[in-house]
Amino acid sequence: MLSETYKLPHTLVPNPPSATAKLRTLLLSRNWSSSRYIPRVVAVLNKVMAAFNKAIEKHIQRQKLTSLTTEQLRDIGITHSQAIEEAGKPFWR
Repeated sequence: MLSETYKLPHTLVPNPPSATAKLRTLLLSRNWSSSRYIPRVVAVLNKVMAAFNKAIEKHIQRQKLTSLTTEQLRDIGITHSQAIEEAGKPFWR
């Protein structure tokens, strides 16, 4: 018989739950629909959106620097090469 030759176990031992499974269980066991969590979530989302909007505005302003004339750049105290360098920065800086 096959079980005699290979000594197959008759009971399967389940694998221990992964960290993801433990976290999923923890999160699903809580009552997240409670009204006390909603203001916290909204506050965090507002902060994230404010930071994102600030970064996008900064990016737009930097891109507009490249369209200014030499006289306009001189008025604000930067050179054309400085304007190009500033416009090349990523939006998160």
